[in-house]
Amino acid sequence: IKAKLSSEERSFVSNKASADWVITINATAREHNAVSYGSLSTYFTYVDAICTLYKATTNQLIYESSFTEKGGSTTNYTESAKDAYKRLSSSIINAIEDRIE
Repeated sequence: IKAKLSSEERSFVSNKASADWVITINATAREHNAVSYGSLSTYFTYVDAICTLYKATTNQLIYESSFTEKGGSTTNYTESAKDAYKRLSSSIINAIEDRIE
């Protein structure tokens, strides 16, 4: 997400005092189920995230939302979680960009 939001006009700083915006994203994965068809299994995982966006100078909450995405993989739950995280990151990036433009 950080790489996608970085541009010539935007950069990330390590010191909150010099930031214009403060973005917080907390995400967790939860195993949902596995479905088997003969020798092939598909694993499904949900990722839930809460994203907040604050105006740094005033500490004003500009945006807060929760996101949920389902991922799947024929390998294991870890890979299905990675799939869900990838899908989820696009939604979060779009939501943040809409507010800071």
